Amino acid sequence: MISLKKTLLAVSMFLLTISLAFSQKAYTLKSHKVSVDGTSSIHDWTSDVTQLTWAGQLTVEGTNVKAIQNVVVTIPVEGIKSEKGGMMDDKTYEAFNAEKNPTITFKLTSATLTGANAKANGTLTMAGVTKSIVMNVATKVLADGSVHLSGSQVINMRDYKMEPPKAVMGTIKVGEKVTLLFELTVTP
Repeated sequence: MISLKKTLLAVSMFLLTISLAFSQKAYTLKSHKVSVDGTSSIHDWTSDVTQLTWAGQLTVEGTNVKAIQNVVVTIPVEGIKSEKGGMMDDKTYEAFNAEKNPTITFKLTSATLTGANAKANGTLTMAGVTKSIVMNVATKVLADGSVHLSGSQVINMRDYKMEPPKAVMGTIKVGEKVTLLFELTVTP
């Protein structure tokens, strides 16, 4: 009877250890490098995302991300800064109607992982408009247990009822498609 109790206790402890080892953990943002690349009638341009919050849960097994859930990414519109300076920033904030719509938000609804790649389904809210979006995200578990997430996404401003910025009485026009490039490192 005692050996049966010891065996059951050992099996229970083993299963508890396994479930803890592979359970989802909350992760927070450690670092980010995010930019928006676009075109205009006179030159290409880049704006950096200087502020960003990320919250979510990951399941990591060894060197692989096995599940991603409950991710919410928020970017303050006025945290987007252009290499071209203040006038470009002002035009960006105007296009977002930043006073009324001060943030850009991505909310994950589901993720499918295949090896080191994730197909992230979610909603993206910009300029007060919410649309479904699918993003491809590369995942990499780092030696310290952090996870590196990276990818790019082409976004058409008109899909979000945004008018691409214009300057100098309409002679300079920004292209309606922009590319979001992101590298995020999140940590448990």
